[in-house]
Amino acid sequence: MTDRQLRGAVAGGTLLILLATALAGCVHYRSPPEQALSEATRSARDKAERGRQVVEAALRSSEAEVPPAALELGRTGFEETVGSDGLSRVLESASRPDGSVQFDLAIVGGGETGGGLTYAATTVLLCARLTATPGRDARAAIADLPCPSGLTSKGGPLYGQVNQVVTLKG
Repeated sequence: MTDRQLRGAVAGGTLLILLATALAGCVHYRSPPEQALSEATRSARDKAERGRQVVEAALRSSEAEVPPAALELGRTGFEETVGSDGLSRVLESASRPDGSVQFDLAIVGGGETGGGLTYAATTVLLCARLTATPGRDARAAIADLPCPSGLTSKGGPLYGQVNQVVTLKG
């Protein structure tokens, strides 16, 4: 190998090491608490979508044609699936003048990561309003809803159980 080839190889190797080091700095390391928050948020969002699907299916039932029955079927469907965690719940439900029904939901998601010295866990709260018109072609829409402060304040049903409030998108 000539002197020129050797210098080229050293320069190329140095450049490769510098490039690899620079790219490694671009990778975002998520700490265990960040990973737990991400997992909890994903869990709450997945539960919200599952709740939307369950209520939509319940409202397609022929029994859901009258608003009181639609409200009961939607509430029961949600509580038996998403609400079975003992924390997620229907906050309010109402029929609207246009024939649609709405459900205000509080959905709790949890996430854990790591182990030993790096263990982290978190619980999040997502509040959403689900709106649908009962009938064979029922379609439910879900949107963010501000969470009532009474849920997580002292004396509230989720006091001390939720670390952060999250939204459907974000």
